[in-house]
Amino acid sequence: MPPSAICQPTSRAWAFKPLCGVLVLLLAEAQASASTDLDAARDLLKSRQPEAAFQELQAQAEERVDDVELNFLLGYAALLSHHYQEALVAFDRVLSINASHVGARIQSARALYALGAFDLAKTEFKRALELELPESLKTDVQQLIQQIDTSQAKQKQYVSGYLESQTGHDSNVASAIGSSEGYQSALLNTYPVFRDLGMQALPPTGNSVLQQAPFQGWNAGLQGSYRYQPGLVFYANAEAQRRTYFASAQAFNATSLSFSGGSVWEQSDSSVRLGLNLVQFFQEGESSADPKTTNDKQSIGVLAEYRPTLSGDLLPAFSASYSKNEVPHFRPQETAQAQLGASVLWKNLHNDRQFVRLSYQYAQDQAVAPLETYDPGKVTQGLRMFGQTNGPQRADLFWGWGWSRRDDSARFGRGQQNVEFGKDTLIDWVVGVQIAVAADWSVKGQWMASQNTSNIPLFEFERREISVFIRRDFR
Repeated sequence: MPPSAICQPTSRAWAFKPLCGVLVLLLAEAQASASTDLDAARDLLKSRQPEAAFQELQAQAEERVDDVELNFLLGYAALLSHHYQEALVAFDRVLSINASHVGARIQSARALYALGAFDLAKTEFKRALELELPESLKTDVQQLIQQIDTSQAKQKQYVSGYLESQTGHDSNVASAIGSSEGYQSALLNTYPVFRDLGMQALPPTGNSVLQQAPFQGWNAGLQGSYRYQPGLVFYANAEAQRRTYFASAQAFNATSLSFSGGSVWEQSDSSVRLGLNLVQFFQEGESSADPKTTNDKQSIGVLAEYRPTLSGDLLPAFSASYSKNEVPHFRPQETAQAQLGASVLWKNLHNDRQFVRLSYQYAQDQAVAPLETYDPGKVTQGLRMFGQTNGPQRADLFWGWGWSRRDDSARFGRGQQNVEFGKDTLIDWVVGVQIAVAADWSVKGQWMASQNTSNIPLFEFERREISVFIRRDFR
């Protein structure tokens, strides 16, 4: 099999078409080597089995850290099998012994590009140009640098959006939590990934009458960012959600609008985000409060988030926010909320469709204008885990689990008839599958369930929801 036969675009690292010339040169170097104990690995690479070659070479690497040829082949096999961090380690070993090794310099740049480190990749390609290269190879490398420049220019300003329709069935339309803003903002609204998966349940009204109904709805979103200068990005997002119930549940038809914007300061792999968030919720019916009021709500707040560098595949984040939750038609229900959060995201560097996120949130609501017999102040804290992995063909399987605890800060936290300090525990979970049916089209089916237990029996409930989404992305 000729060396050029393995020039196949199998990953992000193969995004540069001119690299075939580089690969031919590198395999030719490997074939010219007199070392016979690496023949098995070379044969695996020629037969397009880079993962097997990687395992074969890795077993020898620790005992032969100074072997230039072995480490180069190890890095090359790691790169082809998507082990990008391991590839960088192997190429660094080669370059520490021979800084003029053309193959290791170029392949190290490819690994950096695959990891998204475009500036570092460009630096490595420029260093390669300082070495003695064949003219054809020099032209290829110059084209690679131009492609990175073009890609970075496009990344300076980015706009994307989506449209989504939803059909499903809700087993408990109203649920039974009164004054529930703490649940919504502390445990759901903070995480866009959960909203994307339809996990944002409509705020319960406190109506304890069990009512089920089918529904349909639509969601739409638009987000954009602008890189003002290296290390400083401005962003803005807008999202709208509409749900319409059938049968006798039309009083719970609702619309939610959310807006956010701010700036992100980046340094190395760390970042600090400062933003302003606004959420508007409109419901066509009334709440169950006494006196009955229109169940409209709005929230405006500021958010600060810090994302430090931990490791290539672990991404931690720490956040703090302060918001004012307003209820225009019933001011005693309004609160000022302070919130702290921490999360860690594990992301498979070799497959960005696989990840797991674990997060914790703590929120304290203080009543703005409490009545003598009504004070919605409370403390809410919650733990949430969410994961996604590859299913068959174009399908992604996802799951989520959440636990939250709410403790009322005063008597009459749920209204005039409830003199106890309410204590609630909410468990919820979701499972589903999302299938990419075309480049920008996807279909998603999911099943959600939640169960709330309380020391006030009136506020205990169970809820089940099954739904199907059809989504079109615009990038």
